[in-house]
Amino acid sequence: MDVDDDIVYFNGDGGNTYIDPFSETVGSYSYSGIQIVAGNSKMKIATYSSYTYISLESDEGYLKFNDFLGTVVLHGADEVFIDADVDVLINAGDNIELDAANDIIIDCGSGYSVDFKVAGVAKMVLDASALYPYSDSAVDLGKTDKYFKCGYIDDVYTGRVFLGGTGPANILDDYEEGYYTPLFKYGASSFSLNSSYNSLAYTKIGRQVTVTGEIKVGTTSARTGTLSLSLPFAIGSLTDAQEAISGQVLYGGINALDEAGTMMLYGASGSTVYLVEQTLTGSNGNCADHVLTNSIFYFSFTYFVAT
Repeated sequence: MDVDDDIVYFNGDGGNTYIDPFSETVGSYSYSGIQIVAGNSKMKIATYSSYTYISLESDEGYLKFNDFLGTVVLHGADEVFIDADVDVLINAGDNIELDAANDIIIDCGSGYSVDFKVAGVAKMVLDASALYPYSDSAVDLGKTDKYFKCGYIDDVYTGRVFLGGTGPANILDDYEEGYYTPLFKYGASSFSLNSSYNSLAYTKIGRQVTVTGEIKVGTTSARTGTLSLSLPFAIGSLTDAQEAISGQVLYGGINALDEAGTMMLYGASGSTVYLVEQTLTGSNGNCADHVLTNSIFYFSFTYFVAT
């Protein structure tokens, strides 16, 4: 063993093994200590104030413990295996890191995936584009007595849910519920609505829209023309009028209808559905003259949009 300028050499291997002082900057902190070098492998031990820095390094990777930053970094080219009765195996190639915020970072590298196993059996896989079960229909999302709080699917990237299959007929890509203030019109003009009864509720599930509620006409004089109601979403244009509105309208406080007639929803275009007077002898679209001050209309109907 020789000593030369604070470096201790071990002569048995031709000077490839030695101990010498070193300093190293990690982030904005400078550490000073000693390192033991054996060929291409090194062990470094250093301090900063009352904190410890330990590093084991080779050409294949490194293990670094930084007491001051609160990090443990394990980096290797092949795999990481941690055994504490429960195995954690990452066969990917980059690193596991516990950072200064106590977040665990698993970086498996491009082209690899992270597998989650229970009792040695792969259950879930996380790759660059998806989180999915290892085997089809083998893992549930939640349990009968354990629920997720909320689920968010971003429709900016065509977010959707497939139910009962993977084809276009199995897609549920929208759900929305709320209220809207409709336009209740005679011809091209709108009735003034009572402010306490001027909104309707809607629920949209996929393409199906259901509208319910009550509106009450405010002060009005005699009107003429076609009665119409605006919709929260434009009606679709499907094959064989499959988008047709189905439902009912009840009413009160209106002028008497003709010939034992009744008022009904009939026909829709764009974001508008029309009301007509149906009598024993036919239908009358120009029925706005039946509407009076404080006339009440109750709606409950369903229709379909294009998408």
